[in-house]
Amino acid sequence: MEMSKLQPYQIKAIDVIQEALNRGQKHMAIEMPPGFGKIFILAKTLEILNRLGTGKLLVVTSSLSIKEELEKKLSTNYQFDIYMMRVCCP
Repeated sequence: MEMSKLQPYQIKAIDVIQEALNRGQKHMAIEMPPGFGKIFILAKTLEILNRLGTGKLLVVTSSLSIKEELEKKLSTNYQFDIYMMRVCCP
């Protein structure tokens, strides 16, 4: 995924995530309004994690379309499994 296709706020989010990873932070959450490109940010984060060889990542989504979109944006040579879990609120 090319950085040139991302919006400035997406690039900033990716930079912040990469800095946190470099500091050894293990838990993060991406929170943005609908349509702001969280899937692109997550895909780029997965690329970074793949390069670092971290080995484990949990992606939780209640939407099959998000899972499918993320899988489309990633190449087939990644070592991550993406699972969908239904999250319901009372």
